[in-house]
Amino acid sequence: MDFYLQVGIVLEIIAMNMMIYKSNSHRRYPAWVIRVVILLFTILLTACCYLLLKNLPMYGNGNGLFTLAGFLYLIPLHWLFKETLRHNIFVMCFAWTYTLLIFTISVQIGYLLDTTINRYLSTFCAQSVLFGISSVPILRFMKDTYMVLLSCTDIHIQNYLHKSTYLWFITILFINLNVIFPAKPLLHIAAFAVIGWNILFSFHLIKEMLLSDKVIGNLKAIASTDSLTGLKNRAALYFDAQEKQLSLDSLYLLFLDLDSFKQINDKYGHLCGDRYLMRFADELRSICKEQNAEAYRISGDEFIILSHNQPSEIQHKLDTITFSLSDVMFLGVSYGTAAFPEDGKNLDALIRKADQQMYKKKAGKRHIPNHFLHSDTDL
Repeated sequence: MDFYLQVGIVLEIIAMNMMIYKSNSHRRYPAWVIRVVILLFTILLTACCYLLLKNLPMYGNGNGLFTLAGFLYLIPLHWLFKETLRHNIFVMCFAWTYTLLIFTISVQIGYLLDTTINRYLSTFCAQSVLFGISSVPILRFMKDTYMVLLSCTDIHIQNYLHKSTYLWFITILFINLNVIFPAKPLLHIAAFAVIGWNILFSFHLIKEMLLSDKVIGNLKAIASTDSLTGLKNRAALYFDAQEKQLSLDSLYLLFLDLDSFKQINDKYGHLCGDRYLMRFADELRSICKEQNAEAYRISGDEFIILSHNQPSEIQHKLDTITFSLSDVMFLGVSYGTAAFPEDGKNLDALIRKADQQMYKKKAGKRHIPNHFLHSDTDL
């Protein structure tokens, strides 16, 4: 009876490991072929392990050393599934870490109830209950978190993740051995050394991930910022618009085009035009900060404002912008407005609508008097 319970405990662990692996891998052959091969390999491996371990004094005490033989499953899995050997080792380490932890707890429950119930029966029952409670959350965590980490494109961090997985398996194995063999001082020293190394390694991994995240954050900020004005650029506009549309019932877009900006570039050159753009961007930034809006430069003298509030106050402030660079005054700005979802269901539609309104407003303006531009003034 005890033999069959021991085999049942091991087979349950193997079945759970295979389920975790299958859920995170892509098979190369039909499901029935995989089941037959794994079944035959399990029978062969179980028989070999039993013949090798049955005469050892530590056999049947719950030491969990059979898990080391479990890594032999990498041989058929590498043939049956499309994944790389590195992927297989990574997933199997996670699976065996989880199942070994459940096994360790179950064995201790078995020892605790040994005086009233058969130890192997209580271990098997406890293990079954714990797997039933934890398997679904673990599978979800494996798929949504652990495999996402594995797909990290930073090879440096990916190597740390693999090493961390291996180290956690070794840590759980040593903890289990310490519980089973409490009178082994050298084993205790080794276990604490592994635990200490694991702690240090985990903190080092966190540091690497934070540094990588900081670098990625800086690159994202650079990629989404207009280098001349410091405003957000077109790429940031599309990203922010999507976020705002998902979180708000309404969104307002203002399309801005500077009046007579070409005259400034033609008369004084692009360096002067750049200074003019930067000064206007400062005014725009100030307006948007007051109105809880966001400004973007999408091309040379074209800007866009996104706001979740009625834009009447922004429009008023745009109409009253005044500044001068030396003797050249601000020549004005034309704008058009579009509202989501009334004027369009996506950003491109809103831009087209606001652009049309902007050109109507610009066409209705009189030509800028030439006395605002002085050819003898160095801007």
